[in-house]
Amino acid sequence: MAMTRPRPKVMTLTDAAAERVKAIMVKASKPALALRLGVKNGGCAGMEYT
Repeated sequence: MAMTRPRPKVMTLTDAAAERVKAIMVKASKPALALRLGVKNGGCAGMEYT
């Protein structure tokens, strides 16, 4: 059996962000299969997430 290496985290969410995602999923008319995250220039750190 081949051993697998642990994958690095692609992203992390704050507790507030996770709760917001859960609330959006509950209100959705269809079951959510994925979370789409966009990044663009802007915001105080130079990036804005959409």
